[in-house]
Amino acid sequence: MSKPACKKLLYVDDARYMHRVLKLSLPENYAIECVDNGLSALEIMQQQRFDIIISDINMPNMTGLELLSKIRQLPNYKKTPVLLMSAEENPDYRQQGKKLGADGFIIKPFKPDLIEQCLTTLLNKNSDA
Repeated sequence: MSKPACKKLLYVDDARYMHRVLKLSLPENYAIECVDNGLSALEIMQQQRFDIIISDINMPNMTGLELLSKIRQLPNYKKTPVLLMSAEENPDYRQQGKKLGADGFIIKPFKPDLIEQCLTTLLNKNSDA
């Protein structure tokens, strides 16, 4: 039985402990790159190609919503799935995220099986497009 193809995931969160939480929550078929702010995310996205992006919303200097807006302006990332994450259940975040092109929204703390299911669904949907 062959191993599933490795998917490159970019995780943006200023809470660095969440980097470890996410890495421990996902199976090995995800190559996870973690950065702690939107500017670093945009820089690394110029150097590497990611299959999916997860971003926290509440970050200093550039929010996840601002980052999402910038991501959608990049030609190579217009259709890349972006999942927003927040510790706050704020309907405005969902609404703004949807308007800006977010593909999903998860509340922290998250259940590992829920996030893996979300990622699988988004990646499958994106490969069908």
